[in-house]
Amino acid sequence: MKLILVKDDGKKIAERTVPDNTIMSDIICRNETIAAKIWLREDIKAQLESAGFKPSESNVDAVINTGFLKKLDDCTDSDWMVIDYAVMCANDYGNLK
Repeated sequence: MKLILVKDDGKKIAERTVPDNTIMSDIICRNETIAAKIWLREDIKAQLESAGFKPSESNVDAVINTGFLKKLDDCTDSDWMVIDYAVMCANDYGNLK
C-alpha cells in the first residue's frame, strides 16, 4: 500500500510504501501532535530476547496478536501529571492569560 501526501494545489510532496495493515490512526497529524511514543517491532524483539525467547518475526507477531499492546495508546496518570506540571510552570512564569 502507498501513502501519498498531496498539497491542496495537487502537488505531491511525499510518497512511501506502508504495510497493508496500516490504519488511519497510525498516521499522525504533526500540526496537532505535541509528543508521541513510538514502539517498534525491534523493541518487542529486544524484550523477547531479554526474556530468553527467540526474537523472531513469528514471536513478535504472537506478542502483538495478544491484543495487550493496544494499552500502549492509553495516556497514563503520569503522562497527565507532566501536562499538569507544564501548565503550572507556564502559570508561574506569567505566560498564561
